[in-house]
Amino acid sequence: MKISVEDHPIEKEWSDAVIQDIDSLFPEVESSPTLQVLKTSVLTGVEKETRAYKKGCWIEFWNGVDMIWHLGKVSRVTKVAPDSWDWSDPDNEGLEPDYELFYDIGRAFMLGENFVRAPSAGLKAIFGLRPWVFQQYSLLKLEEKLRFQHYHRDDFMQIDSQQFFLDMFDEWVKHNENADFESLYEICDPLVREQLRNHLATPFELMDRITEDDEIWDFEDEDISIYTYFSVFGSSSFFALITAGVQVGIPVLLLINSMQNSEHINVEYIDNTLSIHATWDQFCSSGDNGKMIGRLLIMSVVMMYIITVVPDNLTKFYRNAGSADTTYSRINSLRAVVWNQGDDTILQQMGFKCERYMNTAYVCLLYMIMLFILFNTVDVLDIILNALACEFVHQLDEKIAHSDWWDSDLRYIQAGTQQLVLQAFVRLRVIESPRNFCKYFHIDPKDYESALGSRTASLRDKRVARRDESDQQWMTEAEASERERGEYARHIGNDSAEEYYKKLPHYYGVKEWVMGKFGVNSVAMFERTREFRTWSRWNAVLYLSKLPNHPEFDPSAIKVSKSKTDYSVSVLDFFLEIVQVLTFYKLFVNVYRALKLHQYARALFLLFDSVLNWIAYLMQVIFPIFIITGLWFIPFCF
Repeated sequence: MKISVEDHPIEKEWSDAVIQDIDSLFPEVESSPTLQVLKTSVLTGVEKETRAYKKGCWIEFWNGVDMIWHLGKVSRVTKVAPDSWDWSDPDNEGLEPDYELFYDIGRAFMLGENFVRAPSAGLKAIFGLRPWVFQQYSLLKLEEKLRFQHYHRDDFMQIDSQQFFLDMFDEWVKHNENADFESLYEICDPLVREQLRNHLATPFELMDRITEDDEIWDFEDEDISIYTYFSVFGSSSFFALITAGVQVGIPVLLLINSMQNSEHINVEYIDNTLSIHATWDQFCSSGDNGKMIGRLLIMSVVMMYIITVVPDNLTKFYRNAGSADTTYSRINSLRAVVWNQGDDTILQQMGFKCERYMNTAYVCLLYMIMLFILFNTVDVLDIILNALACEFVHQLDEKIAHSDWWDSDLRYIQAGTQQLVLQAFVRLRVIESPRNFCKYFHIDPKDYESALGSRTASLRDKRVARRDESDQQWMTEAEASERERGEYARHIGNDSAEEYYKKLPHYYGVKEWVMGKFGVNSVAMFERTREFRTWSRWNAVLYLSKLPNHPEFDPSAIKVSKSKTDYSVSVLDFFLEIVQVLTFYKLFVNVYRALKLHQYARALFLLFDSVLNWIAYLMQVIFPIFIITGLWFIPFCF
């Protein structure tokens, strides 16, 4: 008998180079680094000549979909020549192009330079938390400056938010009360200083990208609906609720009409009691040949549902509740960050939940109702009309949002997304509480009390904010000059000059406009944090955080994020979230977080919401099974 090599395979010996290369480029398990490792990555992890992060160093990266910065180790650095570079050009002979740098981290590949930054824990170990206090302050200052005003230099579409921050940062570093930080800052290597500046500028860069990068932020995304606006602004609730009423009411009325005229079920209302019953033979009666044609048409509709509606619905569910690579999904991911922090208003919370349920559970329920209606319809024309009505009702919220009269130039949704960035990065629940503020930024409560004259004095104070916004000692020369010109223009009645020099309120929604007329200015565009503009108090706390060279600095208080390998496969995270919702794990986490922040009303709301969320996710699981069962049911029954 002849014995082949395949029958007795020989174990191949792999070289150490191959094993090490695979392990480093495609790690299966990645351990979380220590604070010292992250500090070393900041100090020595950048090439001086190319300014590229080195292979093996730890950095944070943004995958562009879940709106969260993750921690990971660089496994590969790739240099790519720009498309405009011509290697065959004789003038380029012997020259090197300005390479574009791309990074592989875990299973996230080819991340551009704008998607990576130095790890925050490493920077905090070197510089302390004082720069992050300033970041909060500068975000508030930026919102104060931003306008919703066409063709004005401070309009949100025109202003360079990143440069605004960098100019403020350079002035802050050189402030006379910040001399100890300036000394620490100056002795650091320029590359380390640059990493700090770039890290702190992240939210400002994101705000610029929202209005400038049409490829990543394409606000013509067809999934953006009227509920998206409700979720982002907490406004337009009237239109959103009317739309929801129509979308719910039409299928319910069609269902009632179908049941009343059905030949397959008996509906009776006797003595204030609704009775619905049918025998199997009655429900499955096929009728004459004309009715059989209708059944064949129903089967065609169900087939269409299986090959179009089911995959489209699952995809829409992922884009809504997961982390897809679309503008709509990014807005929802950013919205989820604000929701998890508890920094949104009651109306924003209502809008967020309305957006979630009307694009998940409602869609499933709509098609399930329509399928039931079709089973009780035998007339060919009625079948076609009901199917078309379902499609019209399903897409009504998107149709309104993309109408010419709604937001024709898409300025509102872009402005609202910028406001979401501010809400995501300004930790309102932290800075409004003196206790939380001191704990989060490692400030001695005694120093806080000494600076503000009271341990309970909050950075959120409507009276102080109103006083400080007109006090020129808290303004730059340019700000004071513009305010004076605006006041003079108002004095002489020159409306055009006043509108140019003075930021006038602009409202999104009729309700907000009415509230603004009654003095509630915080509902205006870019005015959400108006009560936090207590500049006199901010200037007293900007320099209180201890630096790493201070004896009282506690490095153990710096939190190091956990690292994982599988960043890019966000679908797996999405399925994990489904499991967490269906097992009520999310319920306990969200309610616990709210109770920890003493948000008792929010905890009660989350308890109710988690039940609805469970139903919505369960509907998504049941929906494909229900539709496929309908396909089996027709030939079996009819």
